[in-house]
Parts: sequence; structure tokens; C-alpha cells
Amino acid sequence: MNILRRTLVLIGLTPALMIGGTIPASAGFSSSEPVGTTTVATGTVAPPSRVEVKNVTCTTTVDPSTGAVTSTVNAMVEWQRSLTTRGVTGYRVTAHLSNGTTTVMAQTDAGTFEVYGSSPQANLAYSPRFSVTTLTSYGWTAESAKSAVLSC
Repeated sequence: MNILRRTLVLIGLTPALMIGGTIPASAGFSSSEPVGTTTVATGTVAPPSRVEVKNVTCTTTVDPSTGAVTSTVNAMVEWQRSLTTRGVTGYRVTAHLSNGTTTVMAQTDAGTFEVYGSSPQANLAYSPRFSVTTLTSYGWTAESAKSAVLSC
């Protein structure tokens, strides 16, 4: 009798399990949590300020043996350091000419705020102006406003 009862129970449970396995489960949740506020800070790199060209001297020399005339312009480009403190590695001084070309004149470390250089006086015909760019270790840069036109 035991075997017969077990067989009947098994036969009865098998369809119940098959049908019950196809019915989707349902559960209701009614818990809610407030969403926290998220702020995203944007980083900026401050450009150098007050770019000035100082101590401009124009000289012309004549080589007595060849008669060759050489005219040069000497000047100092000076600026106020960037207000950015994190990651500043240096500065790049760029000359901007009126014909649309630019030339990197110097690249300095973070502690330098002036450069001195010379170039042929003929470059004055291109109305050079200078800008200084802040360089950082993470690749961001910021360029200053251009200086007044260099003149003798």
C-alpha cells in the first residue's frame, strides 16, 4: 500500500509542479529612497596675466671687413604667473606675427616668469605680439591675452 500511495502522490504532484513552474512569481515592493545630490566640479587652468614686453633695444652693426649690416631687436617678455597651483609645470612664450604665423620663442619651468631674447630687426615689419601659455602635468593649457605690438 505504501508503494501505491507514493505513486499516486507522485502522479498528482507532477502536473502541479509543471503548471506551477509556468506561473510567474509576483511580489510588490513599495520602498523609496531619496536621490542624493551630485555635484561635478569642473577644473580650469588660469592663464598667465599682464604679459608685457620690456627693455626693448634695437641695434644696427656694420661688419668693417665685409660691410654687412646686421640689425637686431632685443627684448624681455615678462608675465604674472598663473593663479592655478595644481600641476603647473611651466610656461610657453609664443610670438604671433601679422602674417598669421606663430613661433614658440621659449619654454620655461613653473618658477620662471620672464624670458630675454633677440631676433632680426626685419621681424618688426610683421608687428610681433607675444602670448604666454600655462602648461600642466595633466595636459591642460591656458593662453594669455597677447601683448602690445613690439616696436623700437
